Amino acid sequence: MTGDPGSGPTDRSLSPVRQAAFRLLALRDRSSGELAARLAARFPEEQVMRVVHGLEADGYLDDARLARHLADRLAVEKGFGPARVKAELRRRKLPLEPAAEVLAEQAAPDTLQAAARQAARRYLRTPPASVDDRLLRRMSGYLARRGFPDGSIRDIVTTVRQGRLWDEV
Repeated sequence: MTGDPGSGPTDRSLSPVRQAAFRLLALRDRSSGELAARLAARFPEEQVMRVVHGLEADGYLDDARLARHLADRLAVEKGFGPARVKAELRRRKLPLEPAAEVLAEQAAPDTLQAAARQAARRYLRTPPASVDDRLLRRMSGYLARRGFPDGSIRDIVTTVRQGRLWDEV
């Protein structure tokens, strides 16, 4: 009989774990690994894994969808380069395979150069009155932390030195 206090481990004993999982998912999308790690700090591992697998089966957790969405969002909205996007996916315990198409598109030379140009514009905000080595070093560091490869950074530094960053491409 469900609902009896002595009926053993049922959905009732998983209910607090499931409720906690929904509270965490209400804040933001999480990977299965992230959710399990957060829940394991408060609940027994067996219950946590049962709830996580149940949420995956019910469609509440989808690591592949989240990886694709996050890769696209980080590239477009945050202006991250391919290396930074991969690092963020790993940090969030997401597989790289589902995001491979987004990462490949982002790594295409034209797309990569346009993204690096946009990130440099975001960093500089307005055309600088003068371009000195200190400014170029700082901008290079900013682009490197954003995950852009050295070749793209060198091209942007050359473009800034020549005063062509704000020219339409």
